[in-house]
Amino acid sequence: MEIGCGTGHLARELSRLEYSIVALEPATEMFQIAQEVLKNTDAKVFNSKIEDYSPKGFEPDVSLAHMCVNSIPHLDSFFSAIKHVAPKQPIVFSATHPAFWNNIEKWIPEETFEYHNEYFSDNVFLRITQDSGNPIGPISNWHRPIDFYFSCLKRSGYYVTDFHEIMPQSEVRKLYGEKWKKPRYFTIVCQPYT
Repeated sequence: MEIGCGTGHLARELSRLEYSIVALEPATEMFQIAQEVLKNTDAKVFNSKIEDYSPKGFEPDVSLAHMCVNSIPHLDSFFSAIKHVAPKQPIVFSATHPAFWNNIEKWIPEETFEYHNEYFSDNVFLRITQDSGNPIGPISNWHRPIDFYFSCLKRSGYYVTDFHEIMPQSEVRKLYGEKWKKPRYFTIVCQPYT
């Protein structure tokens, strides 16, 4: 199950690997794009938040939230809703790295930025390197320190089994057109307490 599937491109790639995909996207415009992107696949896409989703006999093997937790205002209820739908399954999620992202995108004024504070903006634009002329946005974005995610997961009944700061190999970084000196993203894999 992909939560916050956006335009559906990751769900499409996963469906090519012959996974059964259920994709959820609450934003109507993104959902409509995802429907088009996924129309020739077996993936099922729903215009729904995880908090409102009723699986009707479907229990996912894993819940995936790729680059969407930064736009979720209440992470405790988000993770609790995932646990309600998939009580025994892991969650894998990725997000922009809070220690470095503002150095790249500069959406929080440097004179007010402090890493351990939460910040919110509903006017953030994301750039895809290979399509930088078509920024995605404006979108809502939350800056949260990494320990916030760990604490939230614990309160929601999960423990972290893996954590990675994403730093592609140099050949891949060259594809971005600019040098990466620091990780821009992180991933967390977590399991529910039993």
